[in-house]
Amino acid sequence: MSINLDGWIGKELVEDDFVSLDRARLLATTLGREPTELADGEPLPAGWHLIYFNSAVASSELSADGHAHRGSFLPPVPLPHRMWAGGVFHFLGPLRIGAPVRRISTIESITEKQGRSGQLVFVTVRQLISQSDTTVIDEEKVLVFRDANHSSGVDVQPSLRLPTEPAWGTPFVADEVTLFRFSALTFNSHRIHYDHPYVTRVEGYPGLIVHGPLLALLVADSGVRRLGYGSPPTGLTFRYRAIQPLFCNESISICGDAQQTPMRLWATHEDRGVATEATLEFEST
Repeated sequence: MSINLDGWIGKELVEDDFVSLDRARLLATTLGREPTELADGEPLPAGWHLIYFNSAVASSELSADGHAHRGSFLPPVPLPHRMWAGGVFHFLGPLRIGAPVRRISTIESITEKQGRSGQLVFVTVRQLISQSDTTVIDEEKVLVFRDANHSSGVDVQPSLRLPTEPAWGTPFVADEVTLFRFSALTFNSHRIHYDHPYVTRVEGYPGLIVHGPLLALLVADSGVRRLGYGSPPTGLTFRYRAIQPLFCNESISICGDAQQTPMRLWATHEDRGVATEATLEFEST
């Protein structure tokens, strides 16, 4: 089945929000961090911008999977299941807590592929995040839409030559409470994160799925802190790609191969291997 959605390329969405200290501290608590380390006027840690810009979608406007109906901003891809496939964060300046923020999102590309898991459609969205009319984050995110009755939402293989032993690793377990709190912070009603009968019987996964944005946030923040920064310095770029999902209550490790850039990063499961791979380095946009 060929899908022609070229008319959606270039579609734009402008959103305004406020980088609330309260919400940042709730995320810190969710991740086991000390919330009082955050303060108004200070830069937000790496990747934490993902908890802002939450659309207030009415329940009547949700699809069966809990996502908003497609066709408003995202194109009406006629495939039922959606996941994060990866993305890029270009950090161009500090995103400060306690100040207004604007995000301009643009549909950059729509690509159809045939993978081992069936038909796939990749939608790339570019998002420019600014404060005081200055762009502070230039983000690109890739969403993948897939056929029903397949349990793999991303049909790619690891490309990085990761070392057998990481230079450092941080353990992490996302339990039901963690998934609930992160869904609440992001106003994310996607049922794969909280509805066990749905995710197992409809989407075919063995359990509740850890949010792709949560994994990206964990990996980016961990790498930046290993560099000795509390927030990403100007000029730092984080690239990540999803390889396979991770599930509720699994013991995972956030790992890196160095404590300087360029740095290779990954989130891994002890038995199944790499779930998310990434790089962190200084580069021009």
